[in-house]
Amino acid sequence: KSINIFGDGFGSVIFVDTTVPNTRDIFCIVPTAAISGVSFRNFGISSFAAGGRHAIHLNNAGTGFNTQNVHITDMFISPMEGGVSIKATGDANGGIGYSTIGPNNNLESIGLVSIGDGVTITGNVITSITTANKGIEISAVAGAAGQQIIGNVIAVPNCQLCINSATTPIIRDNEFETPVGLVNGYGFLVDVGITSGISAPQLVNNQYSVLAGTGNPVAVRIRTGNLNTRIADARYVNQTGGQHIQIDAGANDTAIDRNAIFVTNAVVVAPAITDNGTRTGWVQYFA
Repeated sequence: KSINIFGDGFGSVIFVDTTVPNTRDIFCIVPTAAISGVSFRNFGISSFAAGGRHAIHLNNAGTGFNTQNVHITDMFISPMEGGVSIKATGDANGGIGYSTIGPNNNLESIGLVSIGDGVTITGNVITSITTANKGIEISAVAGAAGQQIIGNVIAVPNCQLCINSATTPIIRDNEFETPVGLVNGYGFLVDVGITSGISAPQLVNNQYSVLAGTGNPVAVRIRTGNLNTRIADARYVNQTGGQHIQIDAGANDTAIDRNAIFVTNAVVVAPAITDNGTRTGWVQYFA
């Protein structure tokens, strides 16, 4: 089975007003059999009603079925007011896998629960002025690998990227920042391994913009249980205080490249690191 929903550009918009129940998702796919091939492409979704609705919800929880080869691209999804722009919900028996979100989506948030192998989030602009959602939040089922977060711009007043659990994720070529005039209440831009230690996450060539007045959040937190983390070619822009990298106790074998730099007012200095981990070291690392 496959499902394909295409529009005719950003001029084709689905408007949802306050008369629609605010707990009802705008698009919700609950499979009754395994699905291979779901596409949303080239239209907009606009909803300003209060509540917890999601714009696109791939809900596999409790079904026992997987949904694979999902592709969501060229979408514009306005604020969901408590819901998530793109939501995928699975469990130990099924979820989405081998799928791509992006490029060219303009979103408020992405929330992926119990995903499988091979999920890529790439080329999206994710912006929000509310603290209801994290920019991108991911958890994967045990053993699921190949998660990639590449080339996104994420500007929200919360956690820009929160990875609860995953295996060997690649986080590369992204820009993470808190919008001007807002304060990051979460305290971190990128938080890796929140609920379960992660094996071999790589954070390569990302920019972390901590602007004046945004609360000076720590750019990167490496949680207890993480193993063989690599941080390379990081750029910390305009951070005026606080730590750039926080490594929690119980994080082992974290390697930080010598090119991880802090830039402010054209002065290059070493990043400030809180290191409570084991076997943290500086290396010359080539991506």
